[in-house]
Amino acid sequence: MLYRTDKLLLGTTNLAKINLYQSILAGEKLRILSLSDFPQFANLKAEEGLDSLRDNAIAKARVFAKASGIPTLGDDTGVFIPALGGKPGVAPRRWGGLLSDSISDEEWLKFFLKQIEFLEGNKLNCYRQQVCAIYHPAGRFSTFKITIQGRIAKRKRAKSFINGSPFSVYFYLSNYSCYFSELSKKQIIEVFSPIRTKVFDFLEST
Repeated sequence: MLYRTDKLLLGTTNLAKINLYQSILAGEKLRILSLSDFPQFANLKAEEGLDSLRDNAIAKARVFAKASGIPTLGDDTGVFIPALGGKPGVAPRRWGGLLSDSISDEEWLKFFLKQIEFLEGNKLNCYRQQVCAIYHPAGRFSTFKITIQGRIAKRKRAKSFINGSPFSVYFYLSNYSCYFSELSKKQIIEVFSPIRTKVFDFLEST
């Protein structure tokens, strides 16, 4: 059976991730959908663990590609602060399983600021690691990873963030002299160009 490749499903309802990938993949003839376009999948979940970004990304992509019949991109992102032993790690929203997945952005920020309270100088260095899996409904898939180095701007933050991405207002990228939440669409394409290239390469070969 042949599947259309003019569509790509994002295996998420997270508005911040949807906006991010719409920017990463902008400018091509590709209709980008999200799980918000498929209310029938509201109770369909991918099993996610606390150990592997790659496994979680594949699980998300596979579940929704099989259900929709559309090539699907699954994403899992971790935040790693070496001075805190790598926490929050693979599941930053849940802080490695310590917090509830339903915690609000405001509650998460309050917890986050408490954790970094005594960090100073180089101990505020951290990195964001993002693993993507793109899965074809017939079973073929590919994964790719990008790591973004930065630091926590402890005493200052960006003005705003998209719901679902509270860390982005404290994650400062020295190479761009701005916070992650302030990256322009042009800068997003530059930062995430490896992901953009590999997604389109995968779709073209389908």
